[in-house]
Amino acid sequence: MSSRFVNLLVKRMNGREAPFSLLRINPANLFYPTGSPVPRHQVGVESMEDVPLPPSTISFECPATPGISHDLPYQHYPLNFMAFGRNRDKIVGVDSIARTFLYDAASRCIRTSMPEMPHGVTKPVCVPVGDNGIFVMSATRPQFAALLHGPSANSSPSSRRWQSLPQPPFPSRSSQISAYTVVGDSQIWVSTFSAGTYTFDAESDAWSKAGDWALPFRGRAEHVPEHNLWFGFTGNDEHLCASDLTAVSTARPPVPLQLWRDLVWPEDWKFRTTHLLPLGSGKFCIARFFLTSEE
Repeated sequence: MSSRFVNLLVKRMNGREAPFSLLRINPANLFYPTGSPVPRHQVGVESMEDVPLPPSTISFECPATPGISHDLPYQHYPLNFMAFGRNRDKIVGVDSIARTFLYDAASRCIRTSMPEMPHGVTKPVCVPVGDNGIFVMSATRPQFAALLHGPSANSSPSSRRWQSLPQPPFPSRSSQISAYTVVGDSQIWVSTFSAGTYTFDAESDAWSKAGDWALPFRGRAEHVPEHNLWFGFTGNDEHLCASDLTAVSTARPPVPLQLWRDLVWPEDWKFRTTHLLPLGSGKFCIARFFLTSEE
């Protein structure tokens, strides 16, 4: 699965709170043209380029309901956004009380008449599977559901529906997810910090234990078919790494095959989070977010 655009959702712009604004970045501008010479100097802050962000495509307000008092006329609920689809151009938004909407970035159409998620979700773990489905777990609670495309007993063949799924069989309700990925067409692999790795078969809706080991990543890892390897970030120092999950067994855990050093950023930049987006043809967009001294 790859992306034709990098979709960036921004909540705070120009020092003020604002609705969530969607910015679509053309990834072709992130690479040197084919055949052009690539500088051989060390990649660091001295070689960074300041590039303006594109204008917003659409903005999303946090949903609200009537409040409980005159001092609180409206109650706002936080939004979580999840991308899926062949080019990851479909974005589903879910608030904390399970209300859902769907935005198609390619056609610029929004659908608000969506079924509610079976339950609200906090700290969602989102796993796109195939071209039309997305599986959503909570990183901190035993909750699991899928947004699927297809008919149900009370829907049309072209509609989307939420479906509750069996909860992960973690030994403790407090088990937290450390890494996850998709293997093959229907296997979701989920690692915890202390209870090993479990697999979910999206065709049979069945969980099984893969082993007492953990995936060598932090957060979501992406399969790159050009190399038949899985790429993600290490858990300790956030370096990009690759691993082969095809040869894994219960007694043989996956190991990083290669590590890539990243750019050097200023010491007063405080690293917050990082994301990996496959662009196809073996290319990635690595998005890192920092707090700077100016904020």
